[in-house]
Amino acid sequence: MKKTLLLFLLLSVAIGACKKNSSDGADFKYEVDNIQDLTIHAGDTVYMNVAVKLLEGTPDDVNLLVKGLPPDITATLSSGGSVPDFNTIITFVANKQVLTGIFPLKLVAASLMGKQTYNFKLTVLNAGDTTGDTSNHDPFTYTVNNIENVSVHQGGSASKNLEVKLLTGNSENVGLSLSGLPAGLTSNFTVSSGLPTYSTTLNINAGATAAVGTYPVTLKATSSAGTQNYNFNVTVSATTGSFDYTVNGINDVTVQQGNSGTLPLDVKLLSGTAENVSLSLSGLPAGASSSFSPASGLPDFASTLTINTTNSVAAGTYPVTLKSTSSTGVKSFSFNLIVTGAVGGDCADGVAGNYTSQDSCTASAGAPVITKTGTNQIKIAGLAGFQTYTVDVNATVNCNNHTVTIPSQAIAAIPIPGATISGTGTFTNNTMTIHYTISVLTYTQTCKVDLSR
Repeated sequence: MKKTLLLFLLLSVAIGACKKNSSDGADFKYEVDNIQDLTIHAGDTVYMNVAVKLLEGTPDDVNLLVKGLPPDITATLSSGGSVPDFNTIITFVANKQVLTGIFPLKLVAASLMGKQTYNFKLTVLNAGDTTGDTSNHDPFTYTVNNIENVSVHQGGSASKNLEVKLLTGNSENVGLSLSGLPAGLTSNFTVSSGLPTYSTTLNINAGATAAVGTYPVTLKATSSAGTQNYNFNVTVSATTGSFDYTVNGINDVTVQQGNSGTLPLDVKLLSGTAENVSLSLSGLPAGASSSFSPASGLPDFASTLTINTTNSVAAGTYPVTLKSTSSTGVKSFSFNLIVTGAVGGDCADGVAGNYTSQDSCTASAGAPVITKTGTNQIKIAGLAGFQTYTVDVNATVNCNNHTVTIPSQAIAAIPIPGATISGTGTFTNNTMTIHYTISVLTYTQTCKVDLSR
């Protein structure tokens, strides 16, 4: 009696288990698509790209097998089985001595739910016979290149250039999409579908409040052959602060009249997310012009400032200002443009004019006037004072080194024989500094006078 009861219990458990397995798989349904008749030549190869698609329920393993093959023909599956959805390429190879004819074949798909059978025909022809041949002798395959991890700041954006590349077969449409992005991030493709080979750019934008972290995402490439998945990470980092930058390489520029000078610049990001910065220059004298290459960009970027002058630009030093403009405002960087006289040229016209002066000996202000008297020759009226006398001098200017020379000469305003003045100095476009010595009999006076206009 005990043995009978034990046997009954074991049978009940087994039957219950069978019912449970049958119930668990009852909702699992799938189908196999892209089954088609094929034509193959002796010594040739053809392909069938089939898709196993889940219809409903929890997916389980599905195994595939080709049955009914004639002698001297083999069929190899790139994937003999997997969990739907999946694709597999069946490669049919015929020997050169294969029998010709039409052969009915079966593709058998087996799972826990049982078997599904799909019928198709394989037509075998002699080599060179193209009668009714519509088979795919080279399957459509492709890949997506340049898949890499992406980093983006809060409130910023990042881009990746991708290539959808045809590998084999006739090109078919491939569409792209991205899944797995967290809240606060969006994406778009410049080209979201096309016939390989084609290029596209994936743009990922992060909101200012996007959560910091690393997120696994999937790029999906979909075609008639199924979907290919490419996994990578998107890392969102905290904003490093408000946008700030500087311009490095600011220096004085020296250029000869009628020529050009350049200044290499480096617009450097200091903090935050890079924004557009544009460059300009102000304060150039008449006859001078400037250009930047490039005139704007996203830091970090390099730019070259070129300053052009004509022969009409007077030799001298000109304060100029480089201005950089962004959404945060304008930054100013000052330096000097130094224009030197052309070799063998005349810069007397450039220094001629009305000045004010301060003399170290008289401690009084003056109003000297400089006029041109010849090539690189000038007269300075009212340069200095001696007692009650006003001293005028003749001088020579050197355009190349910006110097002034007062050769020893008699002072006409002093009615004492042997009264002389001599001196040297330097000049810019608007200033002149001269050290001079006045000698009257046994008396000598050495002074400095600063002129400006």
